[in-house]
Order: sequence, then C-alpha cells, then structure tokens
Amino acid sequence: MKNNFTIFYSWQSDLKGKSNRNLINNCLEKAIKELKKNSQNEFHLEINLDRDTRNKSGSPSISKTIFDKINTTDVFVADVSIINNNLYNRVFKSRLTPNPNVLIELGYAINLLGWERIICVNNLKYGKNEILPFDIRGHRITSYDSQNPQSKKQLQSTLKSAISSIINEYENIEERHHLTEHNRHDKLIWEKFKAICSETMLHDSISQAVDSLFTTKYYFDKWDNFADFYRTTDNHFINRDLDIKIKDFLIEIDRFNSICMSKFFQKKDDAMDEIRAMKSAGIEITEDIKREYYQSVVYMIKKDPYPEEEWRDADKRNMKTQDVLFEKGQEVKAAYQNLVLEVKKRGLN
Repeated sequence: MKNNFTIFYSWQSDLKGKSNRNLINNCLEKAIKELKKNSQNEFHLEINLDRDTRNKSGSPSISKTIFDKINTTDVFVADVSIINNNLYNRVFKSRLTPNPNVLIELGYAINLLGWERIICVNNLKYGKNEILPFDIRGHRITSYDSQNPQSKKQLQSTLKSAISSIINEYENIEERHHLTEHNRHDKLIWEKFKAICSETMLHDSISQAVDSLFTTKYYFDKWDNFADFYRTTDNHFINRDLDIKIKDFLIEIDRFNSICMSKFFQKKDDAMDEIRAMKSAGIEITEDIKREYYQSVVYMIKKDPYPEEEWRDADKRNMKTQDVLFEKGQEVKAAYQNLVLEVKKRGLN
C-alpha cells in the first residue's frame, strides 16, 4: 500500500493572504499534521509560494517548475475563490472568475490526476459556489467563510477528511483514473480507424467485388491500409476485447482481400499512361488525381473460358467465385459489426 504522498497547493495572491492563501496553507499543514499523528503514512506537502520555485536552485522556469511538481503530486489542492467579485464587475456583468493561473494549473492536474484526487477550496466571502465556472461547480467544492470565526477550524477538519478519504481510496481511485485514460486512448484509436474504414466504404467495396466481380486499386489499397494501421503499436486498443475484435476483423478482410487478389486480374492500365504524360508536362499530381487514378485501375475476374474450358465451365467457375466472395464478405461484415458493437458497449462511439 502506498504510504508516501505529495500534496500540491495551488494558491493565488489576488485576495488577502489572511483570508485565503495563508489561511488555507495553515489549515492544510495542521490537517496533515493530525493525519500523520494518527497513521503510519508519510505526507510531503509542497506549497506553491512563488509559483512553486520553492526548493529549486538558480532561476528555473516558473511554469515548467509548477508543471513538473504537479507531475509528481498525489493530491492537488486549488484555491478557486472568485477574485473579481466587486461592484464594478457586478454592475457591468463582467465574467467572475478564480485566478487564471490557478485555473491553468487545475486543468493540468485534472487531466493528469482526475477529479477524484482534486480538492477545490472556495472562500464564500468572495462568492458562492453557484457562481464558480460551470465545469468546477459541478464537482465537490470545499467551502468556508473567512468572515466566520469558526471557519478556520471547520476548513481544517474538512481538508483532513477530504485528504484522508483520497489516501484511503488511493489505489482504487488510481485504477479508475487509468481506466478512464485507457478509454480515452481507445476512443481516439476508434475515431482514427473509422476515418480509414467506415462501414459505408467497407460495404461498398465488398458489394462491388461480390456483385460485379471486379474491384479497383483504390479498394485494394484501402484493405491493405486497415492492416497497416494496426501494425503500429501506438494504434493498438488497450482494452483486450476491442483488441480481439479488431484482429478478428483484420483476419476476415485479409482473407477476402486474398481471394480477390487470386481471382481478379488487372485490365490494361491506360490511366498510368496519362499520369506519366502529366508528369512529363510538369503537372502536379494531386491527391484527387491519385484517387481518380486508383479508382480507374480495375481488377476483374476472367469471364472468358480458359483454353481447356467451355463457356458453361467458365460460368460455373465465376459463379463459384461469386459464392465464395459472398460468404467471405458476410463474414467480414459480421466481424466489423461485432467490433462496432464492442465499441458501443464501452461507450466509445
């Protein structure tokens, strides 16, 4: 079990120190002191006194130092009190906001740690929780009112409870956050894969091969691109079930591709002569021209009889090929559908 924790405190100096920065800092230190006294765990409190160049020699980059320290923290505490809730801004309905630097640090920490390891502190003296930015007030806020003489003791107790709760659940919180990160990764991979392999394009390519017994270089390249995409480790799904489903699909499309390659033959490539002529004339070969060229390069079945065949034999051969392609095409579609259903099951669509 983890017993060494770092707490990062993101403070602001727009409001009086005795009501915010110093008060919250003192409450944190006392809360941690009590927790250490009551447990065997060790806590290391990092306090951002000068945009967190504390304990850094020389003149380090302030922002880099802050983010470096957030990278190694376990619990992030942010003072999100409204800093501009004055008469002028209320009259002119200006946007009320916490300190911008704190918001930047908070956003970075949320992405890194997830909300379950974040403690947002708001001084009600400067504004109720309801006027905090929408994406902050939707989460649990630790509130206090510095005008209340009992506020310091109450805040200390609340912080102690919040930190203790995070520490006691730390391993489960971390596991849930990693799962969220994995889902985010897998969603991105699905979007990238869908961009090169949409269901409509897949069905069109299969239908053309099955119904008309021909395909194009455009579709051959597309089928190859599916496998090329997933050969790159960065493009692998983390979720095991998704990984299995996409591999099943790639196996089926490879089988379909192999049948087409063995049964279809390229017609005379007149388009290539045009491409060469355009290159010789100094005309730029754009992506649209390439696409048009790939779609014009046709591969089709030999419908005529071979020397040893009769026409009826050739017809039987072609019908048999069509039946095989139809069967394999259905298996490709089913494998793709299973992949899509698994994606939907995990809420990644």
